[in-house]
Amino acid sequence: MSDISAEIERVANAPVGMRSDALFSAAYRIAIIAGDSKRRELTKAAIGAGLCQAEIDKTIDSALRLAGFQ
Repeated sequence: MSDISAEIERVANAPVGMRSDALFSAAYRIAIIAGDSKRRELTKAAIGAGLCQAEIDKTIDSALRLAGFQ
């Protein structure tokens, strides 16, 4: 399993109370490796974990800014 796949899987399996943190961490790590190219897959995993679209977008955007991509 690639690093990116592992991060996406971690988001998909994050427990309640840790989902947003897992998403931010994964989004940042993925941004360092692949920029914004895996946003769709990361978003799908976060939706599957139970996060709402607005929170997902805000969290991913914040991680991308920190990583220097926005």
